[in-house]
Amino acid sequence: MSSLAIRPITDADAQPCGRILFEAFRRFHDHHRFPPDFQSLEEAVQLAELFIGHPAIFGVVAEMDGQSSAPTSWTSAMTCAAWGRSPWTPTCRGRAWGVV
Repeated sequence: MSSLAIRPITDADAQPCGRILFEAFRRFHDHHRFPPDFQSLEEAVQLAELFIGHPAIFGVVAEMDGQSSAPTSWTSAMTCAAWGRSPWTPTCRGRAWGVV
């Protein structure tokens, strides 16, 4: 059985998390025929780097078998907090976590 762990996001997660974001949103947009949010993988990685480095954003990563599998983040402003979307790698789907 696979192991699943949740841990704080680090700078080293920018590349794998950017890839996860790029692929998840690309599939969603292709399916619904929407224009893409990211024109390239590099744009998604840059967004991940921005979120990881922002002092008002706390991010976590779901790690499956030692691989970054799902990034998400919380933002806080005064007394409000927001939970971001959690895209998962396709290999996680149908395995009791992620999108089925």
